[in-house]
Amino acid sequence: MQDTTSKHLIPDLLKEAARLHQSGSSAVAREVLSKGLQFAPQEKRLYYALTEILLEQEQYQEALDIIEPLSSVGFDLRNAELKAECLERMQRYGEAQNIVNQILDIDQYSASALNLKGLLLYHQNELNEAAFYFEKSIQSSPTNGKAHINLALLRLDTGPSEAALAILKKGFILSPHIEEVACTFHEIICDIGALSEAEEMFQDAYRRYPMNKRLAYLLIDILIQQNKLMDAMETIEKSMAIFGLGDGILNPALKIRSSLGPMVINPAKRSNGAISLCMIVKNEEKNLARCLESVKNVVDEIVVVDTGSSDRTADVAKVYGAKTYPYNWHNDFSHARNFSLSLAKGAWIFILDADEVLAVSDQNLLLALTRVPQTEICAYRFTTRNYTNDVGTEGWQANNGGYQQEQAGKGWYPSEKVRFFPNGRPIRFENAVHELVEPSLRREGIPIQKSPIAIHHYGTLSRENEVKKKAKYYSLGKEKIADKHAGPAALIEHAIQAQEVGEYGEALNLWKAVLEHCPDLAKAFFNMSYSYIQLERYDKGLEAARKAMELGPNLKEAVLNLALCQIRLGETRCAIEHLDRLLNENPNHPMGIGLLAVAYCIAGHMERGLKLLDEIRDMGFNCTEYIVDHVQKLNSAGRMRDALLLVDSVAEGPHDHEKIQSMRGTLTRTQVVSSTLCIRYLDLKGVSRQIIPHLKPLDDYCNLDEQYFKPVENEKNADFIFFPYVIDPVYHHFGYEKFKSILRQLPFFKEYESKFVFFLMDDISPKFDIDSVIYRVNHDKRNKDKNSISLPYFVDDICQIPLSDKPLYHVNFIGTLVTHVLRAYMLLPLLGKTKLPLYDELLGKLDTVLAHRKNIETYQTAMAEAMKFVQQLFPLTPTLQGIRYFIDISVEQFQYLPSHIQGVKRSELVDIVAQSAATLCPRGFGVQSIRFFETLSAGRIPILISDHYVLPLENLINYSAFTWQVDETKISNLQDEVLSFFRTHTNDDLIQKAKSAKDVWEKYFAPSQISKFVHLTLTEVLKANYRLNSA
Repeated sequence: MQDTTSKHLIPDLLKEAARLHQSGSSAVAREVLSKGLQFAPQEKRLYYALTEILLEQEQYQEALDIIEPLSSVGFDLRNAELKAECLERMQRYGEAQNIVNQILDIDQYSASALNLKGLLLYHQNELNEAAFYFEKSIQSSPTNGKAHINLALLRLDTGPSEAALAILKKGFILSPHIEEVACTFHEIICDIGALSEAEEMFQDAYRRYPMNKRLAYLLIDILIQQNKLMDAMETIEKSMAIFGLGDGILNPALKIRSSLGPMVINPAKRSNGAISLCMIVKNEEKNLARCLESVKNVVDEIVVVDTGSSDRTADVAKVYGAKTYPYNWHNDFSHARNFSLSLAKGAWIFILDADEVLAVSDQNLLLALTRVPQTEICAYRFTTRNYTNDVGTEGWQANNGGYQQEQAGKGWYPSEKVRFFPNGRPIRFENAVHELVEPSLRREGIPIQKSPIAIHHYGTLSRENEVKKKAKYYSLGKEKIADKHAGPAALIEHAIQAQEVGEYGEALNLWKAVLEHCPDLAKAFFNMSYSYIQLERYDKGLEAARKAMELGPNLKEAVLNLALCQIRLGETRCAIEHLDRLLNENPNHPMGIGLLAVAYCIAGHMERGLKLLDEIRDMGFNCTEYIVDHVQKLNSAGRMRDALLLVDSVAEGPHDHEKIQSMRGTLTRTQVVSSTLCIRYLDLKGVSRQIIPHLKPLDDYCNLDEQYFKPVENEKNADFIFFPYVIDPVYHHFGYEKFKSILRQLPFFKEYESKFVFFLMDDISPKFDIDSVIYRVNHDKRNKDKNSISLPYFVDDICQIPLSDKPLYHVNFIGTLVTHVLRAYMLLPLLGKTKLPLYDELLGKLDTVLAHRKNIETYQTAMAEAMKFVQQLFPLTPTLQGIRYFIDISVEQFQYLPSHIQGVKRSELVDIVAQSAATLCPRGFGVQSIRFFETLSAGRIPILISDHYVLPLENLINYSAFTWQVDETKISNLQDEVLSFFRTHTNDDLIQKAKSAKDVWEKYFAPSQISKFVHLTLTEVLKANYRLNSA
């Protein structure tokens, strides 16, 4: 899928980097390319572009560091050309020569290599040969500006000539965007005094490359040298609007403007069509130049009232010929606006803010408004396009390309107000916040007409500026409605301000107050639903959105809020129905498409969801941020399963990069743990009486921690239905087929088979072919049910003493041989050669013990003989190949030993494990070993011998960090395996492994962790089940 994404992304990324570099933002261009390499590390074009930028910036070593590693992948012509260029610039001529020769051996027409060959010969003072290769480079690529410039410089070494200058000019014409070419040409052409011709050529180059900052600055220099200050001023203004205030351009610009003077209204036009642009500004040096550039050719006067800037806003205004006036702020926007009006001399007033522009295509329309007859004078209302990335904003519309140069963000929402009106004393602004001139126009009887002109507003794209602005409005609005008799208009205005600064509780109270005046106002219910959504009160949000839709059937944002609430409440299919209807009427609405994509992914229609995400991504929509936000909100709303489904669905598409992967990890490791599961404990009501005597309650699983589990009485609302009884005896008594039949007869099993949870605590391991969760102490890889889970022994802490660097024993084995022949076979390497023939006799005695368990007299006799035989065979503390063992073998299983013997054995176990570094943990009748978990609890290293045991939480725990596993097939070489383990691990390694073992026991397998363990494993089951359902 990454190839699909690269197809869309890489060309756009390269284009953006080139634009940034040309406009003087090379550092940002490099950052863009570096981020691209994180996404597509195999994309060579990104390496090439980054190297080219670094070469232009004369950072040759860094450029070489970027390009050189690609050489190891295989020979690549472009890579070799760039590497050779780096080496030539670093004066490592010999190395550069070798690479150039390599290139020309493969491609004798490589223009870059031929040009480099010429440069290398030039450095050796082989001028004729150098000229020959420059000419060959030009023949190979007639548009190669660098080769033309190099050839011209070589010819000019012997003195100026028409031929050399012609080559120089052609080189500039071909590649004026290359900084080295432009600067070289500028220096030479100025030296010879050909300024008029140079101006013409630079003007033409700048027209072709209007985003090239270097060309603009060189053109300004040529104009100033010719004293063409007005032309220079115009180019400076344009440069400031495009490139900003960098490189110290402001001070020279102010000097030129001082010579030219400010903009002055032509007296003949003063009362007949002159336009005064009136602005109030504060700290707008980053925006003001673009604004003024967009209107300077249509206004006759610029009045800028500065309300307290601490930057160079006033200087920027002066560069454009504005008259600037300082102003003491009075917490009243109308007062400041009216001050600007009082200073205006034109017949018409035009109102703009610094973060707004007028499109070039609308300039003539504005001028046309001034030519209406005096008898038809009126004011004009413009639509402001407030560009935003928040597609959920009320009234949002997608950019449609109508204003290709001006449009920004993901789209815009409209607002209307009068911006163009006759200049006259009675016409003044009103309202401290959201100031309007409309009331005074109405009082004066001046009609208001709607104009097709659009104003383009970018302030809403700057999150920081917008927050500051809205906070200011909110503060002033609060003062405004302090009067208890505030009308609905003031309440609505302040409710919106409260929402904009995140005061959603206050906003809800204000909207409720609005409804007391206007009970059927759809806008109020829509905004209430929005505030409820922000407060994550989705049930209330749903209710308010429904009311908004009822009162305003065409309010599409209310449908979006309704669908969003339904998704967060788990009513995904209802949301899909509403969104389908919405998109039938508004097919290109990205928020609708995005919400429907989310709903489809959650509902299991992954392909449809990903297709819709592709659609909005092609609209410039940031799908990753959108998905991450939904995942977080779903999880916060308790819809963790839906959040996981969404993450896993998107992971299959071209949006699966670092942030999505991180979110998936967070959900599966952390947020999953914090999500409470609903469980229904099943009692014995309705359970077949024939099995009740065989059931043993599992107290540890009857009262799980409420931090992880919420008991519910209704099985429909439960995530799982617990049958908290040991069911092994039922299996042993009734047999396999009857046992399965009994399970299927349990209450609710037929309807909710996949929700049931059973516990098998014995060594039985057949596969039952049911969809229920089965916790198995004996979880065998060969007989795995769909939802089998390995259940550990939650043993107590048997040792609190950390492993020392000199334990008494390397390895111990304390246990019985009777549970599996493997255990006896395991100990064969410990038998001397003289005792090996007795091995078969040992096995026979073990079989006799098992055969006589039900006859006390014969059983005790068999036990005594077998025990005596074992003691003769096995030494207690052998040392083999430098490894110290402790071996204590009981013929019988622990639970069959007399109680007093059990106590002795238990005490011995604790002492010996504490004195050992590792414990042998061979499997028994089943595949598990209780000794494995006892060893973990002691903080020692288990040596596990069981090929088919499914370790608990093996997808989460790295067992190799603290466990040594020996294949059963290598059991006859156990001694060598143990030796290998200790030889390859230092004492520090052993201590670290032992500590890790203890840490894992404390975190997952201590008795206090039962609830956490069950929660973790059941959460994984939920994830797996939902993934299957969505496939």
